[in-house]
Amino acid sequence: MRKTLPFLALLASTFSFAQVTIGSGTLTDSNAGLSTPISIYYSTSLAQMIYMASEIGTAGTITSIDFKVNNTNSLVNTNGMIDVWIGHTTRSSYNPVVGTSGADWISIAGHSQVVANGTFTQTGTTITFTFSTPFAYNGTDNLVITVDANKPGDDGNTTLFYQIPATTNITSLMIRTDTAADNADPFNPPLSYTGGTIATSVQAKRTRPIIVLNGLVLGVEEHGLESAISLYPNPATNGLFVASQNKVT
Repeated sequence: MRKTLPFLALLASTFSFAQVTIGSGTLTDSNAGLSTPISIYYSTSLAQMIYMASEIGTAGTITSIDFKVNNTNSLVNTNGMIDVWIGHTTRSSYNPVVGTSGADWISIAGHSQVVANGTFTQTGTTITFTFSTPFAYNGTDNLVITVDANKPGDDGNTTLFYQIPATTNITSLMIRTDTAADNADPFNPPLSYTGGTIATSVQAKRTRPIIVLNGLVLGVEEHGLESAISLYPNPATNGLFVASQNKVT
């Protein structure tokens, strides 16, 4: 006797993943203290960078970001007490005017904090920040990333982040210091491009670090698969056969 099972509905979901790299090459800052996104040469730093929607090219959910450095030196004195925020912005640059309102940081008040008092993963020359909560990028606005590094130590001046070649606009800001009292508040960052010392003033930059946006789950596609499956013989003693109009795994 052949026993035919009732109609089976199978649902397959396909996720499409992407990795977007912005920038290329081996350009580095001539000043190690200004090497965004983290000033490895100073104990604390605050950096903010803008990446354009046209550079990203798609909407999607970002799960982590990579930055590239020029050597494999271990950054143990830098890797700790790191906060990262990510958000949307219609801004494409910062105010180039030197003065008390020149460093017009983009407020992070409404941004998503994706790393809180955390660390990065160093694999060779790749520095990875894995998000505690993925960020849904809308694909229309530009992307702004803020990195606040607070571990009271440094790793010298030989490790530098690779940078995107300079543009005509200011696309990143950086402040760094070895003085705890001058440590910048990311929710109320200093505005002036000038300060008591060069190291405690905001630096306007026309370069940004090369970045890799990981994850970018671009969508879910569902496929309905219908198949009539029969099993025989029934009852079975030494073998059971499966018959189907479609391939069975």
